[in-house]
Amino acid sequence: MEKENISPLDTNSEDQLVKPVDIVPEQESRLEKHKEKSARKNVLFVFGGILLLALFLFFFGVPLLVGFSTTLGLIQNDTSQPNTQEETVFIAPPLLDIPFESTRSAEITLQGSAPGDELSVDLYNNGNLIDSTAVKKDGSFVFQKVLLEKGGNIIKAKTTNEKDQESKFSESFVITYRDSAPEVEISSPSDGATFKKETSPLTVTGKTDSGENNVTINDFRAIVDADGAFSYRLPLHDGENKITVIATDDAGNEGKKEITIKVEN
Repeated sequence: MEKENISPLDTNSEDQLVKPVDIVPEQESRLEKHKEKSARKNVLFVFGGILLLALFLFFFGVPLLVGFSTTLGLIQNDTSQPNTQEETVFIAPPLLDIPFESTRSAEITLQGSAPGDELSVDLYNNGNLIDSTAVKKDGSFVFQKVLLEKGGNIIKAKTTNEKDQESKFSESFVITYRDSAPEVEISSPSDGATFKKETSPLTVTGKTDSGENNVTINDFRAIVDADGAFSYRLPLHDGENKITVIATDDAGNEGKKEITIKVEN
């Protein structure tokens, strides 16, 4: 017995018809509520993000922007303004040539040298600026008629270039200005005294105000100790003998004392 073949796609079969699925109204309501809930969450999320961003900018963003703007302004000012700081230049101090330590003159001439011809030299005495002069092309300079103070004078100098940059001070020199004669007295013999011929040579003694003074007796150099006491054994001749004592200080001032004695046979 043969079986009847029925095709599964046979449209004439009612069992093979596909019927559309109808959505129940209750399911539509749930779907809409779910969509609305999701939309509200999105809105709240976006609003919260905007609020957090606003708070961040308020508390952190504004100071950062101000700081950035200030830094940028400083950089622009620094690049726009020229660099006025001058390069430090070494300037050698001058060399003073002072061959004496004392003088009896109130005015002296000082000279020296400096390394360069576009320089000037400032002269100081006892810490005070007293004169300035230009350096010559050969590196030398001269100060004329430098006034000294009585007593000690501490002389030093500085070199200055065309940009008013200065060197350190030069070596200091102490110059003593004295215009008064040193004191001198003859202790022995006394003026007008008479001696026998056998007394020769006679010891002449005396004192001056400084052991630094040179003392001569009738042009013979006497011995002077640290206190200024001096002595010399002076040969005598018959008759009157004039004794001349001269004390000279290191400034060239002279003090003089003369006496006359008599020698008899």
